[in-house]
Amino acid sequence: MNGADQARSAFAKGYGGTPVCVGYAPGRINIIGEHTDHAAGLAMPSAIDRGTWIALAPGTVVEAHSLHHEQSWSIPTSGREPSWFTYVRGTAEALSRSGQAVGGFRATIAGNLPLGSGLSSSASLVVALLVGLRRLFDLKLDDMDLLRLCRAVEAEWAGVPCGLLDPLASLHSVDGHVLLVDFAAEEWSPLPWTLGEWRWVAAHSGVERRLSGTGYADRVAGCSEALTAVIDANSDVTGWQDVKREHLAGLDPNLERLGRHVIHENGRVMSAAQSLSLRDAAGLGALLLESHASLRNDFEVSTGELDHLVHAAQHLPGCVGSRMMGGGFGGCTLNLVHRDAVDEFTAALRGVDGKRPRSFVLIPSGGARVM
Repeated sequence: MNGADQARSAFAKGYGGTPVCVGYAPGRINIIGEHTDHAAGLAMPSAIDRGTWIALAPGTVVEAHSLHHEQSWSIPTSGREPSWFTYVRGTAEALSRSGQAVGGFRATIAGNLPLGSGLSSSASLVVALLVGLRRLFDLKLDDMDLLRLCRAVEAEWAGVPCGLLDPLASLHSVDGHVLLVDFAAEEWSPLPWTLGEWRWVAAHSGVERRLSGTGYADRVAGCSEALTAVIDANSDVTGWQDVKREHLAGLDPNLERLGRHVIHENGRVMSAAQSLSLRDAAGLGALLLESHASLRNDFEVSTGELDHLVHAAQHLPGCVGSRMMGGGFGGCTLNLVHRDAVDEFTAALRGVDGKRPRSFVLIPSGGARVM
């Protein structure tokens, strides 16, 4: 049974009747361009062939059931609500605050994204809910408004001051392509995935990724502080796209390291686009390794478990590159592996505990839709 049928069936069993629609949104990988969306930089994400399905119908209150957590919750809440329902409530309240006429609704949530892995399960949930509610209530909500609402839910209700990367990839990805995104201009374009004989393999570090309560917000604030200092000292600089290494001279060393990562990571995104155009898997793999070193040494968001997996992966046959993926502090590594070597790679890779990590083969896929 696929995710949509699973959500429909559970909805009928739990609430009775048939849902009006099913919103679907995929998770995402981010090939390169990490911690650049909140710095108005460049990134290259793609939706994947895993995601979240939410069956919806009007109701008298906001109530939802999560198949993964085997929990039901509603507004008004009694007691401490589970984190997954915080996203449901936050989405409903964000819509209401923005002036959208949203009534009560019933929702049944199904999905096949591994939670806490850095594959954007939270953005997938919020985007799936928003595209479904847009259809259910015929909301006058364009895609850019939808993306900003997603960011507001993450920032105000989940406590994560993230950028637009995750919801944008989930909403706008094109099957068989990756996206080249310019967050300063809020523009993106699909690039064909030319490395068809290569596969993306995510390997879980064993450390669940939770950005709330980690150093993520500190890194976001540090990037903003660094840019403000550079702009104050250089009249020709208006954003990170104008910043060069020499502009960072004289900054606090911690701010200089953050800025160095952003500058070089933006450059790696453009180099990755060139590698795709040349069908150069080895070139793309080398950029992944450079990105990981920068995230480890300059941005300091990696962990020992992630570093171990990256080091181990690059020495296995068929793998040309590896890096930590997502905001950091846990989650998965992303590995570029030849299709003929995937089984051997996943069998041989070991974590710091000597055990085989959970691994997922992921395919660039299309974005959100309503069924």
